[in-house]
Amino acid sequence: MGKVMFRDLYFGQASAETEVAQDPSRFLKNYYDRWNIANRLGRKDFFLLVGPKGAGKTATSEYIRLHLQQKHGKAHVFAKTLNLDEVSPGVSPLASITQKLVSDQATGITDAAWRLFLSLRFFEMLLSDESSSLANDPQALDLAKRLRNAGLATSDFPSVLRKVRENKISLSLKGLLTGETASKQTEEVPVSALGQSLERLVLNAQSDNHFVLSIDGLDRIIGHNPAYWLTLAALLRVGEDFHHKLISARSSLRFFVMCRSDVFRRISFADSDKIAGDSALFVDWGSQQTEPRDSPLWDYLAAKAEITPDALFEHFPPHVSVGLRSSKPRNIPTIEYILTSTRSTPREMTMLMRRLQEEVPPGGYVTSDRIRSAVDTFASRDLLTTVKAEATGLLKSDIAEHLEELLSSLPSAREVTRDDLGKSVVASGLEVDKTAELAEFLFMAGLIGNYDRNTGYIQFYHRRDTYKFKRTGPWQLHRGLMYAFNIPYSRGAANG
Repeated sequence: MGKVMFRDLYFGQASAETEVAQDPSRFLKNYYDRWNIANRLGRKDFFLLVGPKGAGKTATSEYIRLHLQQKHGKAHVFAKTLNLDEVSPGVSPLASITQKLVSDQATGITDAAWRLFLSLRFFEMLLSDESSSLANDPQALDLAKRLRNAGLATSDFPSVLRKVRENKISLSLKGLLTGETASKQTEEVPVSALGQSLERLVLNAQSDNHFVLSIDGLDRIIGHNPAYWLTLAALLRVGEDFHHKLISARSSLRFFVMCRSDVFRRISFADSDKIAGDSALFVDWGSQQTEPRDSPLWDYLAAKAEITPDALFEHFPPHVSVGLRSSKPRNIPTIEYILTSTRSTPREMTMLMRRLQEEVPPGGYVTSDRIRSAVDTFASRDLLTTVKAEATGLLKSDIAEHLEELLSSLPSAREVTRDDLGKSVVASGLEVDKTAELAEFLFMAGLIGNYDRNTGYIQFYHRRDTYKFKRTGPWQLHRGLMYAFNIPYSRGAANG
């Protein structure tokens, strides 16, 4: 068989959901399991998936589901993914929760609401399994009916939270609980304590099948509402406790939460470091090595295309020529040029490869000019769109609305100073004190990196997140934004 043309290689889709919907078997077969998830699932050593936008958290969740289905049979795996739109339908969005419902002084109520909400979801999943002990228990079926009548069974989280806070509902769990609670079986359980009882019920349920509950979309509805961040902190706090109980009970239930890195950083509570250290999988493709060729993202792309990284590299010219209109044109190694034009995430590498395939005609080859054109298109269409979406909710609206204007007015990509950024802020009609917030967002988003004048070394958060942000500057602007806004690389130079 002859060599497959670059245009005919398969690099996946930007959306894991789309890729799985199109061909789940190919997705599973070509998934690059960098974190040895297949083995870690048996140990249940994580429930929280943390990573930047586009790093593959949703793809990892889909892989977990498909892997379990392949291992145990599709009929023996019950899986449900809740995005925030499903967790909180439009009439009661999570971001609309106010301090009337959630506050530092009432964290126990929020925790109790999440415990009840998660237990309700698992209870529903177990009832849908005809072979489970709960599905064959008349008392459990009767409880399900009473939960529906009480407006709890299908409620979104804000609705459950309100009911727990009001604490006006009580339900009897007679005959459903055993052990130390046996003496209380005839008593009515108030809704504020119902989560603990229902949690015990699902943990003790018997089934030969497997259950996966995933919560995704924590980067879709975010904002500056303090109550919202307290709500997410409660989810992770309760989630970790639930996760450990599932392990201790040797339960066939599994629970996962996907969370964006910059969102997780905003969620502040006492045990956040412990959760990050003991129960989190960091979906991070940033490479600590200095050689772009060694980035695991090439292994990711090669796995999708069903070739080796070296075979993929053979499609590329050795260098990409830039600055052809300047007095000092440069040749940048192609592998470095492509990698640094993205923010080192699978989604952006896939999007750039697909843009490059659009530039290559049928039967044609990858050239320096075609790579530059693909990067320009990727930067101006895909990267900018993604950046603006990420800014929504994390940046105050007045800054987010001026983001393109703020970035395009920078004098150069190299050695961006705090004063440069401040002038852009003022020129956009904003107060200069917005500069610090903008700079920190750009760093967390991997759009500027710390620049060391003495060594010329650049530290981007998305590639080396162990480095802390250098708030005083100077910084280096991301290559993709430099091309998107036609910003010169250095002061007084033409952009190549």
